Amino acid sequence: MDELLKLANSYDAPNFLEQISRIEENDLNRLFELFFSLGDTHIYQHDKNKRGQRNDFFTALITFCKERFFAGVCEEVVNKLKIIYCAEELFDEIKNSLTKTELSKLPSEQQCWAQIGRVENELMKIENLLREKFENRGDKDKTFSVSERVKIELNGTEADPDFLIEQIVTSLSLSLTLLGHQNKWFDKSGKLVLPAPPEGKIEDRLEAAEITNLALSWQKLESTSARCVLFDGEVLRRDANRLEPREKELGLSKTFHFQPNFSEFEKFDFISQRRVIDKHNQNFFEVVLESSAKELVVNDINEINSIDELTFLSENEINTLTSLSSLFCENVIENETEFHGLTIREWVRAYSCLIYLVKNCDSSEKASVYSMPTLNDLFISGGLTEDKANTFINLATFGKSSRDFYDKPLLKLDDGSYYIFHPLFTGFSVFFTVLSVFSELEIIIKNKGKNFETSILDKLRNRDIQAGEFKFKRDLSEYEYDAVFILDNKLFVVECKNRSLPGWNPVRGARFEKFIGKTVAQVNRLVEGLKLHPEVFEEHFGRNISDFEIVPIIMNALPFAFPGKYKGVYLSDSSSFGQFLSSKTISFKEYEGKKNKIVKEQELLNLWQGDHPNSDDLIAHLDNPIHLEVYSNNIEAQHLWLKASDSVWFTFGELQADLHKGLEIKFAKELEAEEEC
Repeated sequence: MDELLKLANSYDAPNFLEQISRIEENDLNRLFELFFSLGDTHIYQHDKNKRGQRNDFFTALITFCKERFFAGVCEEVVNKLKIIYCAEELFDEIKNSLTKTELSKLPSEQQCWAQIGRVENELMKIENLLREKFENRGDKDKTFSVSERVKIELNGTEADPDFLIEQIVTSLSLSLTLLGHQNKWFDKSGKLVLPAPPEGKIEDRLEAAEITNLALSWQKLESTSARCVLFDGEVLRRDANRLEPREKELGLSKTFHFQPNFSEFEKFDFISQRRVIDKHNQNFFEVVLESSAKELVVNDINEINSIDELTFLSENEINTLTSLSSLFCENVIENETEFHGLTIREWVRAYSCLIYLVKNCDSSEKASVYSMPTLNDLFISGGLTEDKANTFINLATFGKSSRDFYDKPLLKLDDGSYYIFHPLFTGFSVFFTVLSVFSELEIIIKNKGKNFETSILDKLRNRDIQAGEFKFKRDLSEYEYDAVFILDNKLFVVECKNRSLPGWNPVRGARFEKFIGKTVAQVNRLVEGLKLHPEVFEEHFGRNISDFEIVPIIMNALPFAFPGKYKGVYLSDSSSFGQFLSSKTISFKEYEGKKNKIVKEQELLNLWQGDHPNSDDLIAHLDNPIHLEVYSNNIEAQHLWLKASDSVWFTFGELQADLHKGLEIKFAKELEAEEEC
């Protein structure tokens, strides 16, 4: 199978067809189900040679299938190719549109800084709207819930500011990358080197919005087409003779409608991402409202003598270190391991220095441009050595393969200075940035798997639950158990996984689904091992395994869970499982912003029937975790329009879910009763 996949991925039609000459249709169907779900979309945005090789391969394959009447394989391949061809047609349309914009008629350096000026002004507009939103809160809004997501009114539409900022920044990252390729602005190391900005204020040209919008179209097309290929979605292409009258009135010549499948796995991948964001926001609020945390924050960066001191530049930095320590199951402040030349604490401090710089900048200085010595002095004042300051500057400079300006916020200029997007740092999350950078650099925290297993065992033992870890070998078979515990008449076999989350990225999501599938097989093998060798269980627990119902669980370190069984195995995570073990109740908190104190804490749900958790309580929790229900009870798909050109538009699908709305749906009666009191 692996050899066939290798041949297929290299589009080697002659050798591939020779190898499958005697294959059964069901086997070939399984092969291509795997081929189209491993994370490679086979969509080529620029490489027309690759497109040709792929097309020749599939033309030969379809001919082969037709000759052997393999209708199922033929249909599968044709459906995937339809998505691929439609996506590439739209990418070409967007590229053509970019060459026809008014801004493209200007010199390249003017195009560059007009786009940057436009985006900076859009970000400042959002920042001002957010400030007004909080300043104009009425008396009834003096309290706030840490679950509540703030919305703003922009251009007559209610919108999530975090979503808007991310879209704007990502679109600029993409448009400047395209401009860099067109003008050969990348140096030998792959860093983007822009022409220095003009003197005075950077001009905000309205024409720049057109390129920003096309960049957003590119980004959404990339995501939705990949999701349709990898997760069995569809696309509908409508030419002029099939358009609606309203579409013709708008001057459209054709439309494309991408229809993602949004499987259950995809939905809980999306919920996983929302949980990570909302949990981090909640932690941040609680750190900000904790008076003892404020005492550790310095007012002036020059008050810091060493990074080893227990002093910080902001609550953001404290929260990031706390969250990363929880994630990696160790104290990252004390961890001296270097990752690409910096410890985790130094990574966090360096990004925190940039936030400090922007917050305390002199508005009279030339906008957002800093010399190399100025940046070096900043990081050295923050506790980094000169060598490490230079290391961070190099790693944080935007380049050819950079995802966006969050990870790489420094833009190198051709005069040796650096440009920094000031508005970007208003709501900058160091936590998510460090996670994203570590993912891009493929950094592996070697001890986090073992540390996570230990943390799960500690949680169980703190509840006086009999638990253990062990391994054994019989003949050539070896079995290793991360955590096994007894609760009443049930034996839980836990396989711990500390793998990065997909983050609602379709390519990473497809690979993660395959990883979970393999882990299901792994934990089922462990269950069979205990059944085949009952003496091992008796040796470690002094009990007869036949007296217990065996329940397999995959335990993720990061927030990814599934309600009920996934392919016969429960999927839980440390956050959800830890909450179940640590507290009988789920509570709802509201804070008074100015007084920095909890003004209401209401118990909403009991997770246990008695004073201690039992096996029925745990199974009920695994079947329907409250941490998922408050999102799944209001999750919905929406389909939105974007332009590839004035005459060609497409729709893409997205999911949305809101924790605050989910809490109100789930606990409507309880919350109403509290308000009446």
